[in-house]
Amino acid sequence: MSTVINTNLASLFAQNSLTNAQNNLATSVQRLSSGLRINSAKDDAAGLSISQNMQSQINGTNQSIRNLSDATNLLQVADSSLSTVQDMLLRLKQLATQGYDGSLNATQMQDVVQQMSELRTEVNQTAQRTQFNGINLIASGSF
Repeated sequence: MSTVINTNLASLFAQNSLTNAQNNLATSVQRLSSGLRINSAKDDAAGLSISQNMQSQINGTNQSIRNLSDATNLLQVADSSLSTVQDMLLRLKQLATQGYDGSLNATQMQDVVQQMSELRTEVNQTAQRTQFNGINLIASGSF
């Protein structure tokens, strides 16, 4: 019993060339679509390692920038609130000085005391309301 193997060498060569061309096309499309020269370790193993290290440093730097931006925003919120409290405290000082004026009658003195009480309450409420990401910034006992 004889075995006959029908081979078409031209067909096998053409199939091999087609496979290589398709692989080269896939690599080119991957590089074009990603915009990167190195997409995998087979392109350049050492270059990929360096690229990944640099990318991790870039990501760390970008996160640091976001952290600094958050810190700046936190300080701006605290500064704005403290400025408001400062204005209220200056008004309290002015009212205290006015309260020492001997020419005020009882009703006027009561009005000064009432306004001072309301300002004191507003200072405390402002301190309680001053928050950044749920963290009280100037309320007592918040740290």
